[in-house]
Amino acid sequence: MLVTNIAKSINRLSNKITMEELRTPHAVEKEAREMEIYREFKNLSSIPGAMKTQVAKIINEKYKLRSTATLHQIRKRVESKLSTQGGSLSA
Repeated sequence: MLVTNIAKSINRLSNKITMEELRTPHAVEKEAREMEIYREFKNLSSIPGAMKTQVAKIINEKYKLRSTATLHQIRKRVESKLSTQGGSLSA
């Protein structure tokens, strides 16, 4: 009986909890920063004649990324997230 009541209480609580509430403020901030970096990379890369190597260098300097691999990993994470969400860039 007690186990059933606890299970019902947990069920009610879990129905009210959103994904935002399950993430730490640091995770939310990191995701927002990565989305900003991704958007800027895409915008600069879309300029006719822009070279991705130079765009990456500019982004790395602006956001103080220490490695080109970091930018690559951020792009892959955001692209993966966007593909699972339907591909929109809205924040």
